[in-house]
Amino acid sequence: MKNKSATHDLSTSLINYPASTSTQGVIAANETLETLCSKSPSQIPIYLEKCIQFIEQNGGFEQEGLYRVPGNQTHLAEVEKRFLKYGEFDVSSFDTPVHVAATALKSFFSCLPESLIPTAYHLRWKQIMMVSDDIKKIDGIRDALAILPVSNQKVLQYLVTHLTKVSCSPKTVMNSNNLSKVWTPTLFRPVFASYEELSSGIIAFQLALEMLIFNSHSLFNQSF
Repeated sequence: MKNKSATHDLSTSLINYPASTSTQGVIAANETLETLCSKSPSQIPIYLEKCIQFIEQNGGFEQEGLYRVPGNQTHLAEVEKRFLKYGEFDVSSFDTPVHVAATALKSFFSCLPESLIPTAYHLRWKQIMMVSDDIKKIDGIRDALAILPVSNQKVLQYLVTHLTKVSCSPKTVMNSNNLSKVWTPTLFRPVFASYEELSSGIIAFQLALEMLIFNSHSLFNQSF
């Protein structure tokens, strides 16, 4: 499944998607995904839960271009500041609250000190996508999920469960393929040494994420 337009879009930007070297957004300098999960009864970071709950409960599944259409960055800064100060997630006063919440969600993952699917695991994911048989690809993804750190597994499942719901809503016009294009740079933050690696690598990660979203019910045992 080779997508030339996706390759072109990404090749016009930087080759590298490095891990964050400084914390930002709602994540303090000493926090990791594991520590954020440990502070929540559900083992899902509170801010992440609030973002997704707002989107799902306030018409997110009816918003065309959800996650493709960006929210206002000034509004995002206000949301993050309020959450840090009061522990509240409030986007209700903005003109496009759902898109602000969606942008806040993506920003959360971009601000983590390490990508949700860490760099150390990327080669395995690329190798899985080189297999020609789709059933073997799915089995490979299942095995790759099992070796991720526990916090990463739980958060990835929580997010993908949400993205699957988004993909199933015709009004969003965001199927699993479209969502994979939007979310791959954020969830993988891949690093490539050349444009040749970019061309093959980013497509492999996009395909992996697309298959993960499309087959989420069989790849994850527990439901949220």
